[in-house]
Amino acid sequence: MELALSKAFMRAHSGLSINTQNQSQILIMKKLVPTVLVSRFTQATPWLSIALAAGLASLMTTPRLNADTTVFSDDMNYADNTEIQAAWSNGLGAPSEVFTQLSFAPTPLSALTPTPASGTVMGLNNGIRYRSLDSTVTQDWTLSFLVLQSSYQRGQGVYLLDSTGSEGYGVIFDGSTVNSYSGEGFLKIMKFDNSTYTDWGSFGIGTQLVVGIESGHPVLGYAVTAAPDADQNNASYDTGNWQDMLEVTLTWESATGTLTAYAGGVESISTTDTDFSNFDRIYLRGNTKGYFDNLQVTVVPESSATGWVLGGICLGLAGVATWKRRRR
Repeated sequence: MELALSKAFMRAHSGLSINTQNQSQILIMKKLVPTVLVSRFTQATPWLSIALAAGLASLMTTPRLNADTTVFSDDMNYADNTEIQAAWSNGLGAPSEVFTQLSFAPTPLSALTPTPASGTVMGLNNGIRYRSLDSTVTQDWTLSFLVLQSSYQRGQGVYLLDSTGSEGYGVIFDGSTVNSYSGEGFLKIMKFDNSTYTDWGSFGIGTQLVVGIESGHPVLGYAVTAAPDADQNNASYDTGNWQDMLEVTLTWESATGTLTAYAGGVESISTTDTDFSNFDRIYLRGNTKGYFDNLQVTVVPESSATGWVLGGICLGLAGVATWKRRRR
């Protein structure tokens, strides 16, 4: 019977690609199932040895998925407006555009340091655009993107909504004013609940769940060096020190409904809402004008724990059987 168990164990992992994760599983099982335990177990309870063999096989063939899976990605590397508008054709208001130079930057993107990933970004002026994800998402997800304003008092948003575009969550980078939030704006987490929209403006009307602190990143990519006048004009900027676009991340945990927003990799705000659990589309909302780049949505795969549970039960039974045999 020991030979049968050994063969079952080998068959269980022989079809798997050899990687660190599978090797770890094999090492763990070798430690958990010493030869003497298997021997005593099979002698005492032959009928349970079959369950152990099945448990081992299931245990070793059940993948432990830890790596995130990308269900949407766009680095905005488009040749011209025709190309980007074909990709982002759905929506309302102004169409998307390709930009190789920001309206306030003295040099093309390719000459800036650091340089945006593809040397091109999407510009969206008072419009909404959306695309479908590769598949419906119901498990934990992470939404990340780069964003920058073209002026203050504007809000650029990215959202994950359902297939009708009426329910879901998102995050807005609000530029505020040049003398508020240290000229860095702030993030706010939004909720869309059966909302309807007929233009880009009404789309932005959702429920504001929570507002964060200053983003830690200059709204226009250059730090403010002198405050503006009373009319918010004539501010001065450190144009010799480009600080790139702001990296924004929004995560959602399916088990708790926890939403957490990060600005530049630093947690800004967090809240909880459990109303929605299906996400099919990614939406962008531009506001006179917003720049977007490096959009990505990843999910954490749901790995089945059946094999691990079964294997654990069988090993527990093995221990009980051995203990009973010793008492006799």
